[in-house]
Amino acid sequence: MRRLRPALAVLAAVAVVLAAVWVRVFTGARDELAAAQAAEAAGDRSAALTHHQYAMRWYTPFAAAPEASAAALGRLADEARAAGDAATELAALRHLRGGIRSTRSLYSPFGDRAAEVDARLAELMADAELAAGLGDGRDRDALVAEHARLLALDPTPAPVLALAATLGFLGWVAAAFGFLFRGLDADLRLVQPSARRWMVAFVSSFGVWMLGLWLA
Repeated sequence: MRRLRPALAVLAAVAVVLAAVWVRVFTGARDELAAAQAAEAAGDRSAALTHHQYAMRWYTPFAAAPEASAAALGRLADEARAAGDAATELAALRHLRGGIRSTRSLYSPFGDRAAEVDARLAELMADAELAAGLGDGRDRDALVAEHARLLALDPTPAPVLALAATLGFLGWVAAAFGFLFRGLDADLRLVQPSARRWMVAFVSSFGVWMLGLWLA
């Protein structure tokens, strides 16, 4: 039981840190949503768009504010389109796309909106380019296709590689603690074969972590 106490203390500390991070992210999203709503009520459309994007970026599971801000950005884009305000529609969609892209990890909580947003952005950017006389002789369809191709570029690592790097790092940390608390006795002498097993786990996890980062 005594040997388990340090590990339990570490787990408790990790749980406290994770809980504190979750609360900070949750309240951050809620505060940004409130700021966005206040800015929209005051007629400051630019500030509203910015705060809504920040609320999306403060994403955490079970929080309603990021989803509310994503819906608000979509609504503002739709209202701007109905009003013939292409500049505001473009800005709203860019902020929405920024929120979508910034919350991707092993899964994308707003991924169902990505294709529609990119398609609308490609059209708006092509129209803006033509209106500015910057089309270089290309027609609208060609410009839309070019912008769609550029928007589809994805520099983020594959989810499998990101997961491998994450698990490798966590395994490396766990193996370090295992070696300290199970591979050494009270006089800091090696306890075999436990020390050897934890050292193998330490080196292997480190290798997986580095390989995942390198391939990503």
